[in-house]
Amino acid sequence: IALGIRPNNQLALALGAEVDESGLVITDTAGESTIPNLFVIGDLRANSMKQIYTAWQHAVDSIQLINKRIREQ
Repeated sequence: IALGIRPNNQLALALGAEVDESGLVITDTAGESTIPNLFVIGDLRANSMKQIYTAWQHAVDSIQLINKRIREQ
């Protein structure tokens, strides 16, 4: 039995991020949405498991790319 989710995606939509049919934000493997520098982790991210450990890994993946970009500037 699944209860379903209602994604809190108003900010992503207002910024123009691409979402799937469920309203979850589509990202690349580092969590970056179709809006440059808009990263999504956790339950709002499309095509991912909805578990706390997965969200932690999302955060690590995103912060590594963010850190790399900051260091390159």
